[in-house]
Amino acid sequence: MTVRTFMTTDPVTLRADDTVGRATEIMLKNRYLILPVIDVEGRYTGVFDMWDLLALLLPKAATLDHLVPGLGFLADDLPGLQQKLRDISDQKIGPLARPDLPILHPEMSSVESLLLFYRNRSTLPVVDEATGRLVGVLSYWDALAAISGKKA
Repeated sequence: MTVRTFMTTDPVTLRADDTVGRATEIMLKNRYLILPVIDVEGRYTGVFDMWDLLALLLPKAATLDHLVPGLGFLADDLPGLQQKLRDISDQKIGPLARPDLPILHPEMSSVESLLLFYRNRSTLPVVDEATGRLVGVLSYWDALAAISGKKA
C-alpha cells in the first residue's frame, strides 16, 4: 500500500498570493491547523499553520526559543491582538510559507509515510516528484483511517 491509496486528494490550499486574512478565514471555516501553500502552477512551496499565525501576533521575543518565559507582565489585551490581526490581514502568505516539513511522494510506502507523519506530528504534503505539484496531503484522519481500515 502506498500513500496514494489513503491520502486526501485535492486538499484545501493557500496560494502564495493569498493573504493572512484569507488564511485565517479558511482555518476558521474548516477548523484546519495547517494549510499547504502552492504557487500559480500548483507546485508546493511550503505550509502556513496556526503557529505561524500566532507568531505574527505575539511579541517577537516571546516566540524565540523561550527567550521570554511568559507574558504575564503584559495586560490581557484581546482587542489589541484582534487589531494586530486586522493590521496584518493583507500580508501575503508566500514569504511566510515554511518549507521545513518532509515531503511525501504518492508511491512512498505506507509504513515509511506513517513514520514521517509520527515524527513530525503534522499534516504532511504529498508532492509529485517529477512536477513538484501538490497532489494531496496525509492528515491525522487519513492516517487513522488507514490504520483502522475504516473510511475517514
